[in-house]
Formats: sequence, structure tokens, C-alpha cells
Amino acid sequence: GSTITSSGDVAVSADNTSLINARNLANTSAGATTGTGTLAFNTVGWAAQNLLFSTVDTLLGSNAIGSEQPVTAKARVEDSSVTDDGDISVTATSSATIKALLSNDSSSKTAAIQGGDALAIGVAISSNLVSSDAEASIGSTDTTRRTVDAGGDLTVHASDTAAINAKSKLAAIATTAQDVGLGLLMQALIDNHGID
Repeated sequence: GSTITSSGDVAVSADNTSLINARNLANTSAGATTGTGTLAFNTVGWAAQNLLFSTVDTLLGSNAIGSEQPVTAKARVEDSSVTDDGDISVTATSSATIKALLSNDSSSKTAAIQGGDALAIGVAISSNLVSSDAEASIGSTDTTRRTVDAGGDLTVHASDTAAINAKSKLAAIATTAQDVGLGLLMQALIDNHGID
């Protein structure tokens, strides 16, 4: 609803630079049985729901992790007249980004004279979603005549470069050493006598 007259440049701009930088690292080690579970849910532009539903949706391969509510960048000249001797630009840029690292390492190592068992279990569940939008416009909501007159360049541009950069690592390693008790004997000597 404005009238703008300028001898320079007129710029209307909107920028969305939403960013999640998430690191979720788990590491467990035990002598017989060990297990770890890691969950990571990162969203931009989604109203997340509860953890149980998010886990089930991820396991089923569904994108229904919540209700979509895009983060937006909107640059608009609306119901306005602009007269400018220079350039007029209306630009919107959205670069919503998730950078996520999930690592889950579980290791079990057993030494026994005979019949030793080792068990390592690891579970990792990860989901990353981005919803964004960019909009640039010059328009009118009624029939009143309005003008946009640039002496130089007129630019109306929107760019949405949403990105997800996610890495997940899961390792579960179990080893059993049966050395007729030599490993246990050596460990006892080291512990009791400080032998290296």
C-alpha cells in the first residue's frame, strides 16, 4: 500500500538461513555382552510429533514424522507503486540446511580358558527432513492500477537451495579369545605386579 520514489536503487529482500548442526555419538565397550541404541530426528520446517511415532514412521519409511510447516523466505511488493531511477530488485533466498552425524559403536571382548561368549548389539535410527520455500513477487490484491518503473534493471528472483548432509555409522563387534588362560594370567600379573 505504498508509493515509493527513489533516485537510487530499491531492494526488497528476504533470507532464510535456518541451520541444524547435530552430532550424536555413542560408544560402549564391555567384557561379555554390550548393546547400545541411538535415535536422532532432525527437522526444519516440520512440527515434530512424539518420539514413539517418529521412530515407527522412520522404521516404516514414512515421511509422516509430523505436520509439514515450511520455513519460508518471502519478498513482496504488494499494492504499491515504485518509481526508481536505478535498479529495482525483489529477491528471496532460502538455504535451510541440516548437517547431521550419527555414530554408534558397540564392542564386546571376552577372554576365557574355554567356552567364552561375546555379544555386541547396536541399533541406530536416524531421520532428517527439511521443508522450505522461497517466494519473490510484485503484485496487487485488487483492481487498482499500480506501476513499477525502473530506470535500470528490474529483477524478481527466488531461490530455494535446501540441503541435508547426513552421515550415519553403526558398528557392533564381538570377539572371543580362548588362549587356555594365558591372557587372564598375563592380565593378573600386570594388575598385581605392575608388569608392562
